[in-house]
Amino acid sequence: LDLVVIDKIQLVESQQDDLGADLGGTALGQGDSAGGFDDDDVADTSYVHGSFGTDANGPVTLAGVVTFNADGTLGGKLTVNDLTAHATTAVTAGTWALDPTGRVTLTGVNGTFDFELYLDGNGNGLIMSVDAADSTAGLAFQQTVSPTDIAEGTYAVAAQGVTSDDDVPSWAAVGQAKLDVGEIDGSTDITPQGDDPKSNVPLSGSVDSANGVLSLAGLNLASLDDPEEFTYYPIDENRTLAIESAGQQACLL
Repeated sequence: LDLVVIDKIQLVESQQDDLGADLGGTALGQGDSAGGFDDDDVADTSYVHGSFGTDANGPVTLAGVVTFNADGTLGGKLTVNDLTAHATTAVTAGTWALDPTGRVTLTGVNGTFDFELYLDGNGNGLIMSVDAADSTAGLAFQQTVSPTDIAEGTYAVAAQGVTSDDDVPSWAAVGQAKLDVGEIDGSTDITPQGDDPKSNVPLSGSVDSANGVLSLAGLNLASLDDPEEFTYYPIDENRTLAIESAGQQACLL
């Protein structure tokens, strides 16, 4: 008898209901970890996370790395960009608590944000805001490299953003980029909302590893030649998450 283990399911709403919304997301299998999580599963670990949603100013992106200190406090960094304001700050306040379901409750992050993070027991998680400041949700991954250790090599790239330009309110891009000796070179295919798709758009830039910042040209829909700053958060030797931390866009990469 062959046993098939399903560890991930992609969900999309496909039927009319009273809510009248369009919903979708990901379900992660917890396997043998289900119902048996304890503090040792997260103490002294860090998780990189990224979320899309809205706040009082409209669209908002959140990204960062949260460190679960063994004494129940939090550390790390958090970047917030809602087209009106953008900032990267150290996480200097907040507490965490874990229950056996794998739900980690993050309270008072920098005095403003509260989150629920559900773990799958394999280094992955789903995160959602539960405060009055914003409504966001996204993915989280256990960080296994140093906070600024982005590996050289060739990457598949996916990006999604919203802009302050009414003519192109949102866009998505996929492509490939090579990181070599601190320089980035590649291209993407971009689909701007309300405009024709663009193929093989050059993507170029550099890495400031001392500050954890990418400078990238090719993802600013208002001016593809102008570089924009992205704060990056390495996950492991193969994956890095970045968030646009300046300019007139809110973007996750």
